[in-house]
Amino acid sequence: IFYKSIEKELCDRTVKLIREYDAVPMFERRDGVFFDFEQRTLPMITRIRDSFRSQGKNVDRCTSDADFSFDKFIICYDKYTNTDKLKFSLENDFFWIHRGEGFAEIVPKPCSKATGITLVLEHYDMASENAFAIGDSLNDLPMFSAVGTGIAMGNGTDLIPHAQYVTDDVEKDGIYKAMEKFGFF
Repeated sequence: IFYKSIEKELCDRTVKLIREYDAVPMFERRDGVFFDFEQRTLPMITRIRDSFRSQGKNVDRCTSDADFSFDKFIICYDKYTNTDKLKFSLENDFFWIHRGEGFAEIVPKPCSKATGITLVLEHYDMASENAFAIGDSLNDLPMFSAVGTGIAMGNGTDLIPHAQYVTDDVEKDGIYKAMEKFGFF
């Protein structure tokens, strides 16, 4: 229904900023992920890359590939990263979503998960008050503004205060239980 591409020039400029402020990225596009092998690594990026490799995904694509571009990205950072300057440098083009200590998800403005839900609701001619969203972290918060009922997973500590309902953790069948509670079965 919707796909937003980011211009190549902005992608390349963003890579330079991330390098300048010493963060460690993983860039995402609908057909794959890209890593910056010119940059140092951090344990979380290594774990993600290893996990993707074990799933048979291509983890050898990189920012120097001729077709490099991205739709969104994550960064890991530590005491060597100048996060304040990086956030400031990215704020005109991207939303910074804090995902935990040393980890952020970066999405292009004006897109959010609320954008996606709104477009799906319009496509199916559904009213937002009849829609539900289930999430487990603050990157899911925008969805709650686009639906009638926001449901937080039990493990979504930061999201719980914003939810109309809290279900069990994802590992304890929280999604199933929420859908059962609200009559989806």
